[in-house]
Amino acid sequence: VYGSLSRQLSRVSEIDLNAFASWYSNDVDPNTVRTLGATLSYNRRLFLERLQLLASMGLYNTDDGTDSSTNASALGGLRYTF
Repeated sequence: VYGSLSRQLSRVSEIDLNAFASWYSNDVDPNTVRTLGATLSYNRRLFLERLQLLASMGLYNTDDGTDSSTNASALGGLRYTF
């Protein structure tokens, strides 16, 4: 399952939310693997709309019934368009 929401905050900025959930099972292993995650991003155009700022952060979790793993990530960047 995947979902996405996007909202333009102003003429030069926007925010995005992406989320997913998945479940896996098979005949060999009785455990079901569950994976969840979400990412939130902010995008802004600057300097005559040639310079673009991007900031993003996400949280992800995987659980197979025995082990569980949670990861967080963050990203920041600049892009210039000629």
